[in-house]
Amino acid sequence: AGLFIRPTDKMILFVCYGGRKYGDNVKPIYLHMLEDNRFREWKFVWAFRNINEFELADSKRTIKIQIDTPAYYYYVLKSKCWITNVSVQRGLNFKRKDILYVNTWHGVPLKLIGKCSKSAHLNNVEAFDLMFSEGMYDVQIYQKAFDISETQIRVTGYPRNDQMFSPNNEARSRVRKKYKIEEGDTLLLYAPTYRDYRKNESGGFTFEAKLSPSVFRELLGEGYKMMVRTHGAIEDNSAGSDFIDVSDYPDVEDLMLASDILISDYSGIIFDYSLLGKPILCYTYDLAEYERERGLFVDLPAFLPFFMCETEEALYRKIKTIDKQECLKQDVQFQEQCGLIRINATHNAVNAIYEEMNKHSDYVNMKRGK
Repeated sequence: AGLFIRPTDKMILFVCYGGRKYGDNVKPIYLHMLEDNRFREWKFVWAFRNINEFELADSKRTIKIQIDTPAYYYYVLKSKCWITNVSVQRGLNFKRKDILYVNTWHGVPLKLIGKCSKSAHLNNVEAFDLMFSEGMYDVQIYQKAFDISETQIRVTGYPRNDQMFSPNNEARSRVRKKYKIEEGDTLLLYAPTYRDYRKNESGGFTFEAKLSPSVFRELLGEGYKMMVRTHGAIEDNSAGSDFIDVSDYPDVEDLMLASDILISDYSGIIFDYSLLGKPILCYTYDLAEYERERGLFVDLPAFLPFFMCETEEALYRKIKTIDKQECLKQDVQFQEQCGLIRINATHNAVNAIYEEMNKHSDYVNMKRGK
């Protein structure tokens, strides 16, 4: 079909988490383009699993299509540029050289990904023309994981983080009101990554909180509340949560702003949260198993400056005695260690896309002899 469908010069396709989401790094790039004069004549296409699930910011220049339908593949081939945080080609390989393929990725990786992964389903990587990194650490990772050159990776920061530093952001009060959190309460955000070796009978990734509400109440008592945010890859939440389940809340950035302390493990949210200068604790109850089954790019205890707790009891005791100034020093150390970009990421990313589009078009035209 690609032989007969030529790209429209000014059309961009957006896909977030395989059509399951309208957010992450993809959404702020789209919103910025809507207001950017350089893209005022462009048309935009969003692909979703359920086209009625999300309401977009624009309806004049933007259309919604259902992923994995004939219409989807038509617009995939019709678009001049693809922007995604995971994949567009859905396991196939039909990208032409005249299409610019941009991958924002969806979290700085501690765990093995791409060609470095132990899992066969992750080894089959696509050929991206342009990627974005949050800092210098992930530039090195992407080169190995996606077989991409350093010149194809721009250190822009993550666009999704810009909203956390907006002067008028009222996310803290909005989230606390929604989940009935008193202003004086210490709000914890537990946001672990997924275990791709833990699946249900149909093959979906499953989640277990590994936290006990009774132990939580016994060791922390009144004045502490816990939000639990499962990873975007989790499709089976049947284990449920006796804490505040915020897995379906649209923007994790709001949850980070609303919370006082992050509890995570091997998730890229650690990098984003460190920009806020708030305490981070790593609940690594299964570190040996995770290293064996999934694998990590780093020696975690040596790489992370944050407190690591192997048991639930140790985790809650550390929360009780947390030193916020010491945690701030850990955050700053981590930011410097990884070369993280804190602000203006969306602006940086859109500029990079625009520049790369022009270079890409010039290269393609040269090859065609135009």
